[in-house]
Amino acid sequence: PAGARAGNDTRGSNNVGLLVMGYEGAGRSALINQAYQEINNPQGASSEAEAESAARVIYQIGPDPSGLAAPYYPIRSLLAAVLQLPAVSSELELRDAVLSSGLNERDIPGIAQLFGHPTSLLELEPPVRRREMVWSTLRALERAAIHGPVTIVCEDIDRFDHPSLEILRRATEVSDLSLPPIVMTATTAFGSQWPSAVPSLEIGALETADLQAIVEHLTSLGVRTLPPTQQLFDTTRAYPGHLEHVVRYLLEGGKPEDTQTSLPDLIAARLSMLSQATRDVLQAAAVLGSEPQLDLLRAMLPAETLEGALADAAQAGLLGHDPSGELTFTSRLVRDIVYDATPADVRRRLHSAAAAAVQTLSPDIALLGHHHDLAGHAKEAIVLLRRAGDHAAEQLDDTGAGQFYYRALVAVRQAVQVGDDDGAAEGQFVGLSVRLSEVLRTRGETALARGVLAEARDWSGAPLLVAMIDRASSAIALSEGDVDGAIATLRRGVGRAIATGDMGLVCELYLDLSSALLRAGHADTALKELIECIDLATLGEGFTSTTGPEPFWRVLRAQSQMIDNAGDSYRALRLAEAALFHAQRVQSRLGAARVQQLLATLCDKAGLGGKAERYRQAAINEMRTLGDRRATAELLLNDTPARTALVVPGRMTDAMQLTKEIGWTEGHERAKRKSNPPDVKS
Repeated sequence: PAGARAGNDTRGSNNVGLLVMGYEGAGRSALINQAYQEINNPQGASSEAEAESAARVIYQIGPDPSGLAAPYYPIRSLLAAVLQLPAVSSELELRDAVLSSGLNERDIPGIAQLFGHPTSLLELEPPVRRREMVWSTLRALERAAIHGPVTIVCEDIDRFDHPSLEILRRATEVSDLSLPPIVMTATTAFGSQWPSAVPSLEIGALETADLQAIVEHLTSLGVRTLPPTQQLFDTTRAYPGHLEHVVRYLLEGGKPEDTQTSLPDLIAARLSMLSQATRDVLQAAAVLGSEPQLDLLRAMLPAETLEGALADAAQAGLLGHDPSGELTFTSRLVRDIVYDATPADVRRRLHSAAAAAVQTLSPDIALLGHHHDLAGHAKEAIVLLRRAGDHAAEQLDDTGAGQFYYRALVAVRQAVQVGDDDGAAEGQFVGLSVRLSEVLRTRGETALARGVLAEARDWSGAPLLVAMIDRASSAIALSEGDVDGAIATLRRGVGRAIATGDMGLVCELYLDLSSALLRAGHADTALKELIECIDLATLGEGFTSTTGPEPFWRVLRAQSQMIDNAGDSYRALRLAEAALFHAQRVQSRLGAARVQQLLATLCDKAGLGGKAERYRQAAINEMRTLGDRRATAELLLNDTPARTALVVPGRMTDAMQLTKEIGWTEGHERAKRKSNPPDVKS
């Protein structure tokens, strides 16, 4: 009944897993559940392997049941189980759990960020945050397998959020860690795109002989109205899920000739045979997702009809419970058909009830915005969806962020169309368009990003908003290689931003302009633009000013680097010292670390070895505090002080540990070579 397709040979890998894939209704989940029963009820553990299976710990995770694919939802639930955290955990509880598992302080920021706690990682660039979160998670999974045999089961990974999928992909690729085996299920289309290094098992259709045996067995049990085997094969293509619905339809009183239809139509026919009360409950459950929360259902529906209707739906095989006891639809298709068949006005009313229940019981911003949006409450949905998009972007989920920003844009349009605009629509639309274009550009969808910004220009003529659009447009042009177009757009944006008096935006535009000019080979012009920016931001006072906008330190640092490249190290040093002052003034720890790193290099060039060492150590300490293990290791490895500088012992040992923790093989080898230099014979 099933066909197996093996991937590449993975002997020697520490984390051999399995990808189980098949079409909807092929029986992926049924196969996994059968395996659970075999492990939980061994028929006499007669061998060592069977004894190990009996003691094996299985962690099962699935996608966000709401259908919103919340960032890291499956991975959070996995780590919560591995670290034995309560359903809602404080930062202190999380810290204690991480340390108790055998991880160290350096792993805490990445895991805490994944759980949504604000951490120092938020100051770091997205690639750095992603690296820290991924490796801290993988190290936690490695610790889970230390005390005994462990298997991780990930069901329906085709519905996982993108950040969670990235962690799973890295888990299948990494060879430096001893991770537990990971069993995944997915649709055939999605599974075929997964890395081929993972062995795969494809669940196919039933063989004709198996189908015939099922028909004979059902007939012996008294099911007399089954169509002929060949007709069943033609109708169901021998998929178990379709066959089950045919049998249930007949047992519920349906006619055999009516089973010759598609599976969605057959499910719809079965739904029509249910009582109105049961259909009402199923519709409310479908609004809540594939795994409706019972507390939300109870808040939405009268208690006197709910329990009976749930029992009827379970008896019909439409609702069931997962291994953890949570209520769930028996298949995605059932939930989707129930939802799509619900009249539009009923759907809006149910989403409105769901929004009220979520606000009372579980104030999840994304879920609340989702229900307000689908209930037709555009004005209420705008801010909630925007905040959900910001959170997704903060958690490095560009796909999720883009979806929320787009829905918020549509909600702005709807609010304006119905006259529910309080005067903020213009700014909201442009701000959301800029956010959405940034996400699309990051994903490489530059044509869509340009279209979003083109529509935003039609919405506003305010200089500040148009300057924001200019900056986003220039970023798209640069990503496409149109440097001259980007420079022209940025010059227009600078003029508009100056007219608004927003010096923060002015500095950002000048920084982008100088970078574009450098890319075009116009270093002198780039330096002149930064000098002009400093004069504007300080009203002519220059780099010695003690005030300035938040990004002012970045302007000074960029100018210092340009002047150093031009050969004036002394002036570059003065500018860098001013940049450090302003970074510390605005409490940018990342800025302080970056500038201290630059100052260490400049002091080395000037022969100020002791001062260079102090700056270098300060940069190392700052990066360590921020949680960037790669940057900390690079600072330790690039420790090439002047002859007069102090030599700090133990740095290479520290670098070796840091590079090992984040899987930086090249850095680890460099640290080993530096810690054990070859003997030099005279």
